[in-house]
Amino acid sequence: MSGDQIARDRTVRIQLDATATRPAGRRPRWSVEAGHWRADGTSEKTAVDALSEGLRDFLTHYRTPTIVSFRGYTAVLSLDLADGDQAMAWIERVVDPAGRVTYSGVAGDSWEQVEARARYNLAERSTDFHDDSSVHEAVA
Repeated sequence: MSGDQIARDRTVRIQLDATATRPAGRRPRWSVEAGHWRADGTSEKTAVDALSEGLRDFLTHYRTPTIVSFRGYTAVLSLDLADGDQAMAWIERVVDPAGRVTYSGVAGDSWEQVEARARYNLAERSTDFHDDSSVHEAVA
């Protein structure tokens, strides 16, 4: 059949120049930097491995920014460089009906979680949760 495909899981290797440093002294931690990316570790190898893992996670999850809109509010969600304390980080930029923009960092394990949080956030901003009629009106 002409529509058949063969699919295989493959490991792709990328050569990346990075700088490994550590301060002098007893048992200092290693830092490895490549562009804006940085990772730390107890050894040079663990720092390199942490950098590789962070880059892999970013590239695996990356996609163009997502736009979520509700009742005049618009959220633009984009994947951001994680700081090492969390695996993935997103930036949520919200534009309100008056044109004001707010920024916040958002933690989440997937795009779906971040989009759900953005929808909740927009609904909360555009309704009065203490007034049931505004919530019902927003949903209608």
